[in-house]
Amino acid sequence: MASKNVSIRGVLRSVTSQRVQYKPYGYELCFDGDYGGTKVLVELSISKERIVEQGNRGDQEFVVLDLEGLNVLLEVTADSVDKIDQNYKKRLGV
Repeated sequence: MASKNVSIRGVLRSVTSQRVQYKPYGYELCFDGDYGGTKVLVELSISKERIVEQGNRGDQEFVVLDLEGLNVLLEVTADSVDKIDQNYKKRLGV
């Protein structure tokens, strides 16, 4: 049986981490080969029905998502951030 999902990868260009909004500072880590660093890729699984087009142009692979596919991508990343927050609050006993 063929898989109903496709794995897609995105280049992680930066990470900004700040637990509470009122902190007057922040920092950013960049993971981008263009800056001499190691390129970090993030992979997630998305339903094939959310993919409008997929292919290659030159040496670049591409995936075109419909709007629901974009929503899935945003939801997966938001859920991951929520999980980090929940684990942090457990450690604090909140």
